[in-house]
Amino acid sequence: MGEWKKNPWVAVSAFLALALAIVLTTGNPFPKRNIFNLECLQCGKDFQASIVRNTIFPINCVYCHKVAAYPVVKYKCQKCGNIFSKVIKDMLLVSEKYVSTPKDIETVKLVCPKCGATEIEIVK
Repeated sequence: MGEWKKNPWVAVSAFLALALAIVLTTGNPFPKRNIFNLECLQCGKDFQASIVRNTIFPINCVYCHKVAAYPVVKYKCQKCGNIFSKVIKDMLLVSEKYVSTPKDIETVKLVCPKCGATEIEIVK
């Protein structure tokens, strides 16, 4: 029982083993975060936030503090060059990209609000 008093490495090893066991059983205590553009549907403000994977939207707005902020995806018309954004309510953050449920956002048919073209690309 007094082994840790004689040899401090026993105590350090036991502590590290316990910490490793906690991390392995509970998951990463520091999940990967990504910066994304959001828009609040209550106050209309745009802002960026650090979002972890599997975040459920809406989230709190940093301005009005209402739970009404959704991801915003920016698009560019390949015909006229117009850049516009769209709030996507049915998104799930998977890995480093948004995936719309039930289909990927890149397959959603969009129309340019300026010229009506359907040749739209996502602005990275």
